Amino acid sequence: GGYALANNFGAAEASGATLVLMNSDVIPEGPGWLEPMVARLQALPAYSLIGPKLIYADETLQHAGMYFYRMRSGNWQNFHYWKGYGADIEAAGMERSVPAVTGACLVVRRSDFLAVGGFTADYVIGDYEDSDLCLKMRQRGGAIHYIGSTRLFHFERQSMPKDEGDTDRGSTMYNRALHTARWAGEIEMIMRNEKDLRHAG
Repeated sequence: GGYALANNFGAAEASGATLVLMNSDVIPEGPGWLEPMVARLQALPAYSLIGPKLIYADETLQHAGMYFYRMRSGNWQNFHYWKGYGADIEAAGMERSVPAVTGACLVVRRSDFLAVGGFTADYVIGDYEDSDLCLKMRQRGGAIHYIGSTRLFHFERQSMPKDEGDTDRGSTMYNRALHTARWAGEIEMIMRNEKDLRHAG
């Protein structure tokens, strides 16, 4: 059923109060990574999400939070702050509120996840469900938080055929347009408040 349905099924079957949604290609750098994330989530309001720093095998950044950038088409594209930069740059080590976090690894209260209907399941393959979830949580008053002190490795898209990793494959263009149609107003407001880091990445 794809990324969204698989996670929604898992969340429905889970019995714990906290969900850790993590791709099969994400590997913790070492022990003790989860407890700080759960503790930080508990201090945030309902409908909040926590995401960690994700790095490639070559010690460059894959994820330090996500932001939105308006393309010439008028649609909003998801981008990762400082992607490809050295993993230890100072800005990426900060804990802060961000517009969105990746679904490759996030921590959320199970009750909140279920209350918003989990991941929206009509995006194709596995693209934009994560930012859609973040926007649904924000709509309920939640915070989207990035923790730069927690590091995990992400071997992004290495299990997919090469042509499926292209930024503008057909499914990505469809998902981008669908996501924009749903959230353009909210995204524009969020990015007006993200002036300092809007062009980072």
